Amino acid sequence: MQNKNYSKTDFLKFWGENGYVETWDGHKHNWSDEIKLLVKNQLGANKDKQVLEIGCGGGYWTKFLCENSKNVIGIDLIPKSPLNLENFRYIENDNLQFNCNKIEDESIDFAFSFGVFCHLSSSACESYLKDTLRVLKKGATAIFMYSDDEGLKKFYNDDKFFASMIYGECNDYSDFMPIIKKYDSGCKKILDFRDLLVLITKR
Repeated sequence: MQNKNYSKTDFLKFWGENGYVETWDGHKHNWSDEIKLLVKNQLGANKDKQVLEIGCGGGYWTKFLCENSKNVIGIDLIPKSPLNLENFRYIENDNLQFNCNKIEDESIDFAFSFGVFCHLSSSACESYLKDTLRVLKKGATAIFMYSDDEGLKKFYNDDKFFASMIYGECNDYSDFMPIIKKYDSGCKKILDFRDLLVLITKR
């Protein structure tokens, strides 16, 4: 995670008005199947969950979430989502807004975010975590991805990609687990891969 936060204008410049779409370019493995299985374990088979996705972007994960849920609410910075899905509602956040303040308390069964918090400061990530816990129902869960230097070292040791990630201007890859444990002492890492994928529960 970086120490500063990019503006809404910055992110639109990086990824355009249709939002970011995960491509796994430059990575040695595409972990999407493993991640989707972990998500389905939380959603169950009944497709009856109210889901929140933070950083839905161009919809790489959103389509899968919609196929396996009752309704999905997506939050991002782009002015209008390119997605036209029957059970999807989009919320545009303001510049430097790191919360879910347009969502009601304890209204969400499951929250998901991937490839988002690695671009935000630790304080912004913590703000999103706190507010996600506000909107989750008691006993509900979230799967969030954070940057992790140990994962990068393991999967990209002595690789140019690893060096560019570690020494680039964006990220410091500090351990975010102690901050998560302040809010959920039982949180756990759920995938051995390039980053930190965590299962969080609203106690």
